[in-house]
Amino acid sequence: MADFYEHLDEYFNENKEAMELPSVTYFADKANLSPNYFGDLIKHFTGNAPQNHIHQYVIKIAKQKLRQLDLSISEIGYSLGFEYPTYFTRFFRKETGITPTIFRNQ
Repeated sequence: MADFYEHLDEYFNENKEAMELPSVTYFADKANLSPNYFGDLIKHFTGNAPQNHIHQYVIKIAKQKLRQLDLSISEIGYSLGFEYPTYFTRFFRKETGITPTIFRNQ
């Protein structure tokens, strides 16, 4: 489990401008496991699917970036691997209940 979080950190620290959102398959490959087995292991030990952990990690980074006013919301979305800013806004609202703009202005 600790390796999973280390790989999440590496993914976003080494890929400052992520080309795409990381997938469960990416992390399963890093662990030399099949995606299904990897997912089962993570869910067994944490109670949550790996995709939920990835989403929560992306939200954590997004919130950190939104607190800094030097990047636009679009730039933050692109830097996290979202293809379009609207996808980022929709994802953020789904996960947090508020838009990135409202979060930034709070």
